[in-house]
Amino acid sequence: MEEKLKATRASELNGQASPSALLNRTPEIKKIAEIILVYYIQRKVSNIFYVNLIDHIQTASTLILAQKDVIEIIDFLLASCSFWITSIPNKQGNIICIDKSVPLSKILAKLEK
Repeated sequence: MEEKLKATRASELNGQASPSALLNRTPEIKKIAEIILVYYIQRKVSNIFYVNLIDHIQTASTLILAQKDVIEIIDFLLASCSFWITSIPNKQGNIICIDKSVPLSKILAKLEK
């Protein structure tokens, strides 16, 4: 699974969708941001492995999204909301960290721009 994700991630980064390509997906992006925030708060953590976050989003979301779509949206959030969500490289896989003190309203407002 980890190798498959690495291969998928590498190919996604090479042909990554531009931010403008994701503009028509703003409702999905907002929903994923909300799912991420709630997941971190419920688990009482600030760090989660990238792979585990993708799995959670795919199982917890009412949205039907392919793994590549989830990866695109997370990468978009990493690029556009760096004040809230960041990625830390690790030998065992990237770790996604969030700042739980950032209110959802600030994240959603940033996504509206």
